[in-house]
Amino acid sequence: MNRMFYIFLLLACGCKPQDAEMLRAENPVLTGILYAGQSSSEIHFFKLAEGETGIQSLQDLNLKMMDNLGNETAFVRSGSSYVNNEAMIASGRTYTLNGTHNNAEITSSCTIPPALILVSISNDIITVDENSEGEPVTHVTWNDLNSDQYVFAMKLENLETNKVEIPFTVPSGNFDRLYASPVVNSAVTLFDTDFRYYGAHRLTVYAVDSAVESIYFYNSSDLRGLLQSAPDNITGAQGYFMGVSMFTVDMLIE
Repeated sequence: MNRMFYIFLLLACGCKPQDAEMLRAENPVLTGILYAGQSSSEIHFFKLAEGETGIQSLQDLNLKMMDNLGNETAFVRSGSSYVNNEAMIASGRTYTLNGTHNNAEITSSCTIPPALILVSISNDIITVDENSEGEPVTHVTWNDLNSDQYVFAMKLENLETNKVEIPFTVPSGNFDRLYASPVVNSAVTLFDTDFRYYGAHRLTVYAVDSAVESIYFYNSSDLRGLLQSAPDNITGAQGYFMGVSMFTVDMLIE
């Protein structure tokens, strides 16, 4: 899932649609994803530049976040984004953004999915046969969630600085293609040909509210066109604000 999340703008159901008149260059866009278990959160606040894909970060956003227990923290500007290092994001909790920019109010809220927990992995040290045409090598399971409300996104990373490719005689590195769409089952079987390189790998599994899963599974270079056709869940701006829970598991391919 190595994606630029702040341009993934197919957004939550039940929110207001946009029209072309609202896509003026000065119209602000706010995007952010909260990750359960992390104490640092980042918000991007920008406007569309003159062109189809360019963006320009905006300053002077006063932004606070409150959870459903009444805990309030503030975002501060850091480079081209706004960062909050004071709120530990908790699974199942609802977070509400409240901000102002040019005397206009900006608000949104999201609820973090339930905790996602690794249940088992059948093999985390995997010896591959370069002559394989595709064999299962490990099976990963995690706790089940309500399939009517949540889907699972997955990201597989090679952690090596100097990557050494496995000389398979068939196409390999198939993971990104096979899991470019969400899965609903709380398990995955990985094949040797899902990997492209030897060495340390990390699998991350995310729980995503199915109402906003398109943010994770749509990448468009035409930001202006996407904003024009999509709804959003921000009041006072365009964009999205959502939360995920996740777990990671490390594997060694040798």
